[in-house]
Amino acid sequence: MKKFRFIVCAMMALAMLSCEKDPRGTREYDPMKSLPESVVWDFYGRYPEATDIMVIGGEKEVKISLIDKDGYKNEAIYVNGEWTYSQKSLDVKDFLNVFPKPVRSAYVKTGISHEYFYESNYVLEIERAGMAQKQYEVDCLGYYVDGDELIDNLVYHIVITEDGTLLSYSHRLFNQSIWWADLSPAMDFVRSKYPNASILGAANDGEQYLYIRHEGILKTVTFHSAPSAEDFEWRHTEYALPMDTMLPAHVRKEIKEYEAENPGQKWFELSMLETIEGFFYGLKFGTELDNIRFYLGTDEE
Repeated sequence: MKKFRFIVCAMMALAMLSCEKDPRGTREYDPMKSLPESVVWDFYGRYPEATDIMVIGGEKEVKISLIDKDGYKNEAIYVNGEWTYSQKSLDVKDFLNVFPKPVRSAYVKTGISHEYFYESNYVLEIERAGMAQKQYEVDCLGYYVDGDELIDNLVYHIVITEDGTLLSYSHRLFNQSIWWADLSPAMDFVRSKYPNASILGAANDGEQYLYIRHEGILKTVTFHSAPSAEDFEWRHTEYALPMDTMLPAHVRKEIKEYEAENPGQKWFELSMLETIEGFFYGLKFGTELDNIRFYLGTDEE
């Protein structure tokens, strides 16, 4: 009997020693274990209380999804071991209360109201390497009053910077920005072509847009999207001009003739387009939802 007690005690002592070595018992699989140390350190610096961590990807690009300390779903992208992009999915039922005050104010000023969201719609808070500010992106549906007609299920896509600058307000379908996480080649092009420009945000609807502020002017730089970020090709750059801009005679003539030939299609927007072929005035006629735009060279041919 004494011998049996001794064996039992010895087994209990071994069990206690085992517990001391690993107080949590059997360790669960750590999804971060296979990642470079630099990625792990950066990730936990950004998300010190992350839970539900999942890692997807290979050696070049890695996506880490998680739930942050406030309960929001987040995704972070690392390219070649460097942090490139993060997005937080905000609650579509309560996003205005989470928006910083300048963003909330800019959003309300767009005039959108009674917006609603289906499963594919979203509200995102985005951070991207190379951009000093966060970007807030809203993709939703809503109502729109066009004259005497009430339009339902109208697409809205709105992009606003952290300081309240409205970058984009449109009724086109856009892709989520995370699909093109690495925009460094496009950013390098912008910095080369527009020295001292501030890169404010980005969006993609099949073409890639970078929104910049250059010499005090808000501009949209457009690239052909490509399977690889290295293959982005600059298409053009466009920015708004005041409607009272003094235009050349040939442009004023075209405006007058177009309005005369198309009653009800009034000129309502002016822009400048920069391409590899030169500069062109952009003229938009009609209404916000039903319009046509064409371009005329700055010099009469």
